[in-house]
Amino acid sequence: MAIVAEGNRRRVYLSPIETHEAIASHAQPEWKPETSLPDDPRSFWTVDYGLTTYGDLFTPRQLVALTTFSDLVQEAREKVIEDARKSGWDDDGQGHPITRIFPLLIGINVLSVFSEGT
Repeated sequence: MAIVAEGNRRRVYLSPIETHEAIASHAQPEWKPETSLPDDPRSFWTVDYGLTTYGDLFTPRQLVALTTFSDLVQEAREKVIEDARKSGWDDDGQGHPITRIFPLLIGINVLSVFSEGT
């Protein structure tokens, strides 16, 4: 495990102290996806190892991070819509400001792919 911090125009990687490790090891997600994985041994090998739901594919620490990022996207969506309405934009029920948060959604997806196994 490492802590990533902003340095002078670069990232700095720091070793955790015992307190950081204790906090990370006690991470408890508030939510876990319980959707079953396909029982197809040709493409999903995890089922044979007891990982039968999508939630099983992530560590508790990863689920906490993904839940936090997903919650922040929802907050960003609400803020975008609120700001659009304050500026006089009438969405006519279509939700067009939502298109402004697609980069955040894509970022969370990329983060989930690259964080697997960490």
